[in-house]
Amino acid sequence: MPIWILMMFLLMWSKMTTRKIPALTLRRAVKYSLVIGRRGFASLPIFIMTNPKLYKAPNGAQIAYQNIPESGILNVDIFIKSGWRNEGQNEKEYTHLLEHLLMSGSKKYPTEQSMAEVLENIGAKLNAHTSIEYLCLRGEVLKENGRQLIDLMFDKISNPIINRKKIDKEIRVLQEEYHSQINNKNKWLEKHLINQVFPDGSLITPPYPSPYPLDKVTVNAITNYYNKIISPSSIKITVVGEIEESKILEDIKKLVNELGKGRGANLTTIIKKPRSNKPNVLDLTQNNNPDNSIGNLRFSFVTVAAGDKLSPALELISSYLGNGYQAKLFQELRLKNNLTYSYLSKNIKLSDTGIYYFGLTTRYLSEAEKIIKEHFDFWLNQIDETKLIKLKQKLINQAKYNFYSSQKNISFGYGYDLILIDQIQALDNYIEKINKVTIKDIQSVNDLLDIKKVFVLKA
Repeated sequence: MPIWILMMFLLMWSKMTTRKIPALTLRRAVKYSLVIGRRGFASLPIFIMTNPKLYKAPNGAQIAYQNIPESGILNVDIFIKSGWRNEGQNEKEYTHLLEHLLMSGSKKYPTEQSMAEVLENIGAKLNAHTSIEYLCLRGEVLKENGRQLIDLMFDKISNPIINRKKIDKEIRVLQEEYHSQINNKNKWLEKHLINQVFPDGSLITPPYPSPYPLDKVTVNAITNYYNKIISPSSIKITVVGEIEESKILEDIKKLVNELGKGRGANLTTIIKKPRSNKPNVLDLTQNNNPDNSIGNLRFSFVTVAAGDKLSPALELISSYLGNGYQAKLFQELRLKNNLTYSYLSKNIKLSDTGIYYFGLTTRYLSEAEKIIKEHFDFWLNQIDETKLIKLKQKLINQAKYNFYSSQKNISFGYGYDLILIDQIQALDNYIEKINKVTIKDIQSVNDLLDIKKVFVLKA
């Protein structure tokens, strides 16, 4: 069969495959070597369309998976839909402590050393982190050793060692983490910022000036908390990589179906949408600071939930304000007014609300605050149809780069979407939403970011 006929057939087949699940399609370029006659080989790029898929186990757990031929790597992330905001009043920082305990030891791998030996011997990495909405284990491994990694990860989820010795050890580690974070200004300020906007502590209460009294935590309390949040209906698993010709997906499904057997139903605390504070100023500066000391400014706004129809417009405005050398904040605060060397811009997405904030470090706190308050609304209103088209192209190209540059990004993105909006958002679906944003949508988000609604933090 001539090569061009084979290529045409594959391209037609891929388009047919794409139409089956248009909202979930995902494009991945895969290079195949095709035999040409008897003289040798030539590598020809052929675009194969593959689809991310979602499996829901009978026990309620979900698995999002994506086959990427010839990647050689397998990414497995396990999300537990329970974070800081799910903690009861007497459970503050229990999720973070439990994260450390999960990584500390389990039935088959009782010590960090036994875990490290497995990971290093099979060419794998494993890490964990806690957030407002979830706890997550993130794994990466050579495809041929995937079964050993998932065995380790599921043992940590299903059979953690929770005893007095482990708890006391991890509390000391957490306390050191607290004291190191106070030197990490961005994290420290963000915790204060979130508490400033949502003061009821429903999202997170900063553990400063004093850490939570975790030394009083009992084995029974943490065990009960583990049983409360680790259940099949709260678990979202993502598997991305070369999985089509292996049994890894079937192995994961079997392990998932075993989760929670012999245990009660999920009792995770029912959360309510947090109630925001009135716009205010939080001043953490010290009166005795010298005039030339470096200060920090943060400007925050209450925005929309991750699944809200205005969320794509908010992403465009966030990019306009704070992403790259073209960013309005960079142009105005650094190039034009020489007020700062660096700044940041962040869009915090949550399942039922959101926070957009930006900030800078500067010796000119008063001058910077004055310029931003006087001109911020004007900066936003400069987005017209022409700028909107350019912003869309910029954001879409960055999304494509982030997607294709790292398999880890794909895996994490699927899990993150399952936590926040309970569905997979594939790349083409994201692009479609960005392209549908109108000037009216931009104006609606601008109303949310009206400078009269700002929360100002100084430190």
